[in-house]
Amino acid sequence: MISFREVMNVRRHSWLQLDDQRTTWLFLVLGEHPEETSEASTTVSREGLEYWELGVGNPNTLVRAEAEKVGVGGISSESDLLESLLVELRPHRYQGTVLIIPDRATLQTLRRSFGDTPLQGATLRGLSYIELEASLRSAFGQSLAEHRLDAGSYVSPRVTEGDTEAVVSAGTVERFWDLWTRVFPLVPAADLQGEAL
Repeated sequence: MISFREVMNVRRHSWLQLDDQRTTWLFLVLGEHPEETSEASTTVSREGLEYWELGVGNPNTLVRAEAEKVGVGGISSESDLLESLLVELRPHRYQGTVLIIPDRATLQTLRRSFGDTPLQGATLRGLSYIELEASLRSAFGQSLAEHRLDAGSYVSPRVTEGDTEAVVSAGTVERFWDLWTRVFPLVPAADLQGEAL
């Protein structure tokens, strides 16, 4: 016969036990420099990415939110910005973590930026992704704009004041996490695995 103490010990070490620090999802938001359009011609110049925000969370909590911005700290270019994002993503690859992105444009922007700025080991493989906009449209007939989470409503990360400048999230990924935790139980289970990158 198994004692109560043995049962509790098995539960404590069971992977099924809920752990508030586990990382089920990554929430990624990208901010681009405004595009400049010339009225005299149809040329559009792309300035590149200005910042990223990454939230690491699970159904119970947003464990942490990270942000980086060009021109602050050691981030002096889009290349530095992308490299710092890769550093954040790397530990989550091949761990079953799903990247939650606002829409397909986010993924296209990220891939285009990696293509324009070749970096050693720049890959998104080992992650899967879910487009929040697509999930809202298919399951609820809604858009991110209806939840005030479209690209026009993003708030750029803040820069702390003091001896050393640091970039901190302005709350955009927290809002994405909050919306996702409200809707994901109503999304078909098959869609929660995401698509492989």
